[in-house]
Formats: sequence, structure tokens, C-alpha cells
Amino acid sequence: PQTPLPLRLSGLGSPANLQFRLQEDSPITQLPDYPITQSPNYQLPFTLAAELDTNLPPGRYHLTVSQPNASAQCGWMQPAADSCSLGEVEISGVALPDTAVNYDDKIALLDVTIPDKTLPPGGRLNLEITWLALAEMAEDYTVFLQVVDANDRIVGQVDSWPLQGTYPTSQWAPGETISDPYTIQLDSDLPPGSYRLLIGWYLLGNGRRLPVLNANGLPVNDKLVVPNLNVP
Repeated sequence: PQTPLPLRLSGLGSPANLQFRLQEDSPITQLPDYPITQSPNYQLPFTLAAELDTNLPPGRYHLTVSQPNASAQCGWMQPAADSCSLGEVEISGVALPDTAVNYDDKIALLDVTIPDKTLPPGGRLNLEITWLALAEMAEDYTVFLQVVDANDRIVGQVDSWPLQGTYPTSQWAPGETISDPYTIQLDSDLPPGSYRLLIGWYLLGNGRRLPVLNANGLPVNDKLVVPNLNVP
């Protein structure tokens, strides 16, 4: 959902005013009163690139093409119709909120709540993360939380399935939100300074991390970095 569908259409004729739609009902409606006409440039080749909005509920849709006030003949010796089907498109999963962090179109991080960003040496850092399941997952991914200093030295770490290991991602349902609390034990020898919290996911079997994707669906990192933790 809300991921533009790229189209590339090539053929003969004029692509002017072509309209593309995703519709649930049958795309073919017979229109015997519409004459099939050919413009003078019907032999000219064209290539058309476009993007189609997919802000629709999950389901299967017909991708159709039509021209206003013109009939279509969808195949050899077929009756006139108001549109032709280019195929089927399935919209599945959950739309990604604008401010969410996207882990490989599988998991979104909606919020990180840290009541106190002052780190006590030898103490604990408490936090709660709100996740959103974007799709069904067959795998059980592990969360990693790492507190690191300015030199990327890890001074506190937790690796766990969500909810203290009791709610693996293979049991999540698309659209479900999960409030996931954590407590990270910190090293006793923390010098004063600035620290960061790293949040990510990986598969325990091979260590492969889920990439963090940008708005264009491209990987930009393998973790979220939460800054401004400090030891006074």
C-alpha cells in the first residue's frame, strides 16, 4: 500500500489521454454502441512510462487502461469495451506511516520512549519501543540494542526476541502494533560524555541484518541510531 506502481507501456498509436486504474470488479464492459476508430498516426510507435497510486485496501485488483470517449478492442475479434485489462495486481501488507523507520518492508519502528537519557555507570537504561508489523513473516528476527560511546565501543547490549523472547515475529499479524519494553545493563566504567543507542534486527542463524530503507525503498543503514544519551 502507498508504494507507487511503475508502468511501462509500448505499442502503436497515440498514448494521449490514456488512463490507468486499479479496480476490483471485472474490467471488461461491452459497449456495442461505440465505434472503433483509428487516428491517422495509429501506426506510429510509442513508449509511455508512468506511476500509479496504490493507496487502496489490501486485495487483488485489475490493472486497466482506457481512453475517454473511446472504445477498446481487447484482443483479436473481441467485442468493443470501455477498457482493457493489463493484468492483475495484488496489494498486500500495511501502509508505512510517514515518521516510521522501515526495516526491509517487514517491520516498522513507530516510537522509542526513553524516560531518562542520563546514563548511570553500572546502572540500567530503560526504554520502550513500539513496533508495527508490515507483512507476514516466516522468520523469527532478533532485536539488538547497543549503547555505544563516541568510539563505537559497546557499553551495554541486549539481544532478544520481542517481549522478553515470548512473542517472535513469525507470530505477528500485519497491521499489529507491539509495545516492547527493554532494560539494558550498562558497564560500570562509563566516562562522562555522549553516547548513542543502536536499534536493529537480524536473523540468529546467519547474522544477516534487516536493512533500514528510505522513502524510495533503498537501503541506507542496517540500524537506527538514537543520539543524545549522556553520562554527566
